[in-house]
Amino acid sequence: MKSIRFNSRMTKPKIYNIAIISVLFVIFLVLYRIFKPFNEFTLGIVFGIYLSAVIVMLLDAFKKQLEYNPYSYNSIYYISFAMFVGSILFSDLVFLVRYKEYFIMEDSYSYYNILHLILGSAKNYMLYSAPLVLVICIVLVVSNIILIRKEGRSFSNCLAIILAVLLIIGEIFVFVNNYYFSGSMMQVMIHEILLNSVAAIYIYFECMIIGTGIVAAIVAAYEPDYDADYIIVLGCGINREGKPLPLLASRINRAFSFYQKQKKVNDKDLKFITSGGQGPDEVISESLSMKNYLLEKGI
Repeated sequence: MKSIRFNSRMTKPKIYNIAIISVLFVIFLVLYRIFKPFNEFTLGIVFGIYLSAVIVMLLDAFKKQLEYNPYSYNSIYYISFAMFVGSILFSDLVFLVRYKEYFIMEDSYSYYNILHLILGSAKNYMLYSAPLVLVICIVLVVSNIILIRKEGRSFSNCLAIILAVLLIIGEIFVFVNNYYFSGSMMQVMIHEILLNSVAAIYIYFECMIIGTGIVAAIVAAYEPDYDADYIIVLGCGINREGKPLPLLASRINRAFSFYQKQKKVNDKDLKFITSGGQGPDEVISESLSMKNYLLEKGI
């Protein structure tokens, strides 16, 4: 993957432009409420244009952040929030298409509809992304089972299964409670606040998970130039005999594979830097274990 060039000397991208157009859109809504220069359907189109602009700005910031620092919180935030705003845009378009015959009525689409779409955006995003969440949960459980079989049982090795269960519980909660609630105004308000609050908390973690997966896939697909002087291998777990566990071994093998390719392409050697301390239950340091592993491979 050579289309993205990583360079930490680049300027970190800013998203002030999103704040600026958001303020302008709020001013526009206020002026619309006062003067109503056009019908409600046009207001819905303008709202869609605003959301589209936000998505474009977030994707542009995401690309620049990848080049500046690929595996970072900002990279994850930009791409995941772009997907979230995309769900609001989808809801807006569905509303416009579904109820276009009613736009001749007064206030059929007003800033109240926009407010309703925004307040219910977290819940809608959960409903839209439910199939994807189910796939993610299946992948988490399967990969975690493989990890446990290779690395052994521990609380940290079961975290992915716990996360999958929590994701499914959250989706079920929203599905079960996503109905028209009748009662007093206070009861309806409490129901909506509770449902949307839970959804808002839920989608933050969901967005982080999806964003992390996207960024990880991009970073994993990147192949640096075969002109390195050093390669750093970060430590992980080792067994009781001081040998790298499968996860760490695969990490070392990845580094060794890069070394072989560079040697073939440029006939250039490099130095391995193994990094990792010695835990209380480890006979030697992870760094020494990796060194021994590489020596056995002829390094």
